[in-house]
Amino acid sequence: MLDFDFMLKNWTFIAGGVGATLGVAVVALLLAIPLALILGLGRRSTNSPIRVTSTFFVSALDATPLYVQILFIFLALPQLGIFLPGLLAGSLALAVNYGARLSEVFRAGFATAGHGQRVSWRGLGLVGFDEVIALMRDTALIAATGFVHEIVWRAIRVGRAEFKNLEAFLIAIALYWLLLLVPAFIIRTLKNGMTTAELNLETDQ
Repeated sequence: MLDFDFMLKNWTFIAGGVGATLGVAVVALLLAIPLALILGLGRRSTNSPIRVTSTFFVSALDATPLYVQILFIFLALPQLGIFLPGLLAGSLALAVNYGARLSEVFRAGFATAGHGQRVSWRGLGLVGFDEVIALMRDTALIAATGFVHEIVWRAIRVGRAEFKNLEAFLIAIALYWLLLLVPAFIIRTLKNGMTTAELNLETDQ
């Protein structure tokens, strides 16, 4: 049976991580977009060193797990004398990964041409929005470092302390669901509109 007394007593503690979760996501997104733009342009550059470097960077990040990249930022950089605050380190790890992923959206967008250009850009934009939602979910991986006290870190702490992991993670799941409910609804609405636009375009042709 669920311990509802535990859930009522501790949901505010776990919800206290919402600010850190949103903070990491917002900073990561603000860093990822310009990085994605630079990489997208770099991959289409006529300058061979720039194109090869950009392509290699994206390929290397695509080939390694995000979790490993997060641990590298948190644990390996200090060995090189680079010490970052937890929130910035977590944001940077996500930004680098998602910057590489979103660079494909920009690269494909730059390559788009012809009659369906406007619709294609809208479709690519929706792919970008999907990546933003994925970024929000991936903030949970930062909990493993112990340096950022976001939703999952708080759920683990209180759940382990009282051996109420089921209740703690149900609260965490509910919080993530609430955080992503509105963005997911907006994207579904835009996708429906995109489908209508494509059908109208085909009819016009």
